[in-house]
Amino acid sequence: TPIFGNIAAAEQGHMNLVGLMLQKYSIPDPITSNAVGVFQNPAITQLYNVLVGVGMTSQPHALLVGALIEDLDMFDLNAAIGRTDNRDIGAILQNLNRGSRNHMRAFYGQLSGYYLYPGFWLSNAAVQAVVTTPTENRAVDENGVPL
Repeated sequence: TPIFGNIAAAEQGHMNLVGLMLQKYSIPDPITSNAVGVFQNPAITQLYNVLVGVGMTSQPHALLVGALIEDLDMFDLNAAIGRTDNRDIGAILQNLNRGSRNHMRAFYGQLSGYYLYPGFWLSNAAVQAVVTTPTENRAVDENGVPL
């Protein structure tokens, strides 16, 4: 399904943006290996293994896993946005969140033929607020305002 290739390419772009911020602020890169499925945090490794196992069972399950990942990403990004006062980092986080909202829209649209995704980390109302709004094509500033 093209959705997975498209989102994988977008995620690499997101990683590159974060890498630039890490370099700019001399923050050590927490990724010590580019090996697939290798994480420093054992809980992330366990989550990865479970989600890959579920996603490999069928296309609907893979789409469900995609929605779950975007749900968690938005949950984490919303928390991180609330903790930063750095404009550069805020802008990166806001744009990552914009990307996750777009990815959720894509997964939700394809998933709707199989399941109704209610939200897991985010409330159903928060998921519906995302998926019932148009794709966001413009970069945003540190406050989430389109540039």
